[in-house]
Amino acid sequence: MSTEDLDDDGPFIVPREGYFWGFAYLRPRAEKKFEQKLNGFGIRTYLPLIKKMRVHNRGKVVTWIPMFTSYLFLEVPNTLYTNIVRYPEVLTLDLCEKPEIQEAFIADLNRVRKCELLAEHRKVVVNPGIRPGMTVMVKSGPLAGTEVVVVKRVNEVHVIVNLSILGRHCDCTLSAADLQEIV
Repeated sequence: MSTEDLDDDGPFIVPREGYFWGFAYLRPRAEKKFEQKLNGFGIRTYLPLIKKMRVHNRGKVVTWIPMFTSYLFLEVPNTLYTNIVRYPEVLTLDLCEKPEIQEAFIADLNRVRKCELLAEHRKVVVNPGIRPGMTVMVKSGPLAGTEVVVVKRVNEVHVIVNLSILGRHCDCTLSAADLQEIV
C-alpha cells in the first residue's frame, strides 16, 4: 500500500469481514521486497517507515527504513495462512483471529500510522527508554528470552547489545522494538 493511498483524516486500517490482520516476522532486510511480492498477489500490507538521514561527502542522503525491523503487518484470509508461511522470507506468521484481539491490534496499527506521519516532520525514536548500560530482555527473534546489555544506540531503530556466552562476549545489532526493559 503506497503512502499516496493513505487517508490521514480517518482510521488508516478498517477491518474487513473474513480477513485477519497480523504480522509476519521476516528474515533480516526482506521487508520491502516481501511487501511488494504480497501486494502483487493482492494482499494488503502495511510497512511503517521512518526517515533516516545520513551525511555523505556530497551532502545529505535521506532514506526510509522500517520502523520495526523484520516485521511486516498484513491482512489475509485464514485460507492463505499456509501459503504465506511457506515463503522462505517468513520466520513466523501470527494472525489475530479473535475479534477483541483483532480490534486492539488494528487500533495499535492506526496509532503506529500516526507516528509514521509524525516521523515525516519530526524525529521519532522506537523504544526511546532503551539506553546504554541497561539490561534488557529480547522479546523476539533468535535471541528471544535472552538478557542482554545495551552498549549503544545506533539510530532511531537499532541498538547494539552485548551478550555473554560461555564466558565470552558478543556484540550484535538488534531492533529496539525487539527489546523490553527489565523491571
